[in-house]
This record gives sequence, C-alpha cells and structure tokens, in this order.
Amino acid sequence: MPTMRPRTMIILAAMAAVLLLLAWTTRRAERERETIPSGAIFPGLVRAAVAEIRLSDEGATVVLREEEGQWRVASEGRYPADTLAVSRILDKLPLLDRRHLRSTSPAMQERFEVGDAQGIELAFADSRGGELGRMRVGKSGPDFRSQYVRPAGSNEVFLIPENLRSVVDPRRAQWRDRTIFAFRSDEVARLVFHPEGEEPLVAERDAGGLFKLVAPEEGPVKAQAIDASLRALSNLRCDAFADTSVTLESAGLLPPRQRVEIQLQDGASFGLDIGIEAPEERRVFVKRDRAETIFLLGAGRIATLVRGAEDLRETEPAPEPPAGPADT
Repeated sequence: MPTMRPRTMIILAAMAAVLLLLAWTTRRAERERETIPSGAIFPGLVRAAVAEIRLSDEGATVVLREEEGQWRVASEGRYPADTLAVSRILDKLPLLDRRHLRSTSPAMQERFEVGDAQGIELAFADSRGGELGRMRVGKSGPDFRSQYVRPAGSNEVFLIPENLRSVVDPRRAQWRDRTIFAFRSDEVARLVFHPEGEEPLVAERDAGGLFKLVAPEEGPVKAQAIDASLRALSNLRCDAFADTSVTLESAGLLPPRQRVEIQLQDGASFGLDIGIEAPEERRVFVKRDRAETIFLLGAGRIATLVRGAEDLRETEPAPEPPAGPADT
C-alpha cells in the first residue's frame, strides 16, 4: 500500500485545521446570535402602515407612494408603480430583526459601507408623512446573499440574511408599471387590424370559438397567426417609456401609422395606436386609447400585434383539376 509523502500530509493537515477553524468560528457566531433577543429594529415599521418608500443613492432618488390603494411613482409624475417591485421591498420588512446585530462600533461603518455618505438610503413613512424607519443599505455579507444595514442615527450594524440592494436600488431600469394590456385571450370576441398601407381586417370569434375573417370579405384565418396575436396583446408590456419630450406628432401617432382594436365578449374595448420607430433604438412608439403615456415596443414585436392580409388570411386550397379520360 503506497504511503503519503510528508508534504502531502502537511497540506492535508493544514486544510483540516482551516476547516475546523471555520466550523468553530461559524458555530461561535451562531451561539452569539442566539444570545441576542429577537425584536424589530423599527417597531412601527410594518407592512400595513407603510404608505411611502424613498430610495436614494448618489443623486438618484425614487419615491413610491400609495394613493387610494394604488402605489404610484411619485417622483415620476405619479405614474402607476410596478406592484411586484413594491411588494419585493415590503416582503423584506420582517427580516429587519435585532437578532442580526453584527457591530456597534462606529469604526466599522465605513468597512460595511453604511456610513452617512455610503450605500443606499432607504426610508419608510406612513400616510401622514411620519417616518417609520430610515437606514443605510451597505455592501453584501461574506456569503454575498446578505446585506449590511445601519439605522439612521445609530452605530448598530445588522447583517440581514438576504440581498436587499437588488430590490431597493433606485437606479434599476424601471419602477413604473410596464403593463399596456391585461385581459384573458379567450374573452376576445373581435379583432380589427389596421396594417399600414392596407384596408382594415376584421376577425370575429364564431359560436364554436374559432376566429373567422368577416371584412373586407369573409373567409378563414390562419389559426396560428391569430393565436399568436391574442397571446401578445392579452399580456402586453412595454420595453420602455418614451422621453417626456416626445409628442404624439413626433412619435407618428397623430395620426397613427398602424392600429389594432380589441373587443371583449362583455363589450369592453381596447385600442393600440402604433407610430414610427424611435431614432437609433429599434423600438416603436405606441399608445393605448384613453391614456397619455407613450410606450416603446421592440420593432420586432409589431408584426405579431398588427396582421396584414397575407399573414392573416388562410388561402383556400386550389380545386383539384378534373380527372382526364381513363387510360385504355
């Protein structure tokens, strides 16, 4: 049986010692945490009381405010907020517990990136503007899945066992709700396509649940094409929002280049105007009926939303030629 070289044995022994030290350190930290009583860092900061969330980082500030039961981006013209993004923040509140205390030393604040001029400032207020909690969100913990947090005006630093920066960063791509349309595709009774340079195409659902072309002439439609359009329209979300300097005229929306109209079985109707392509963006300006916001959609998505005759109309199979005289 081969024997280990002395050098190999020394390396293995050193590795074992390191592992034992890590295990001992981890267990010691766990015992220390167990001695810290549990309790909210901000006793009044509960989900039901929060009516405003303020996020600030190096000049970028986002204010989310609940108004009459709806969250809005108050810092961006009170546009409806992405409710999922708001929920992700509020879902973290129970993690703000004192048992996660890591330091009380002022000297450690800079190391954890939670000094007064560091990290992201996160503040919560109630419906009257009263502050419920304000803190600095610093760097990630050793496992990269936790985050250092320091309450404003305190030397206490907590290591919250979840990545907070990913949900509270004010520089994230978009806080506004990207939804343009949201309805069930099986509720659609009628579609009217206005492709550029063509006459309108009207498709209606028959008693059997299938769509048929009813104008400009009757005929079958390509099921795959109509189904793809229904899926795209029923859960339509924008890729971005147009700059505030963009007008209906400059976006090619007055009048629109193309248009699609949707009517549901209950009589509700929706319309989407489609304009020109934004310069150097490969995105097209669009606007829904009864709304002022101008959205941007990827140019490649438009062909699925507005069908032309060639894409929509199912070609009837050519009749078979009459049989010739039988061979004798």
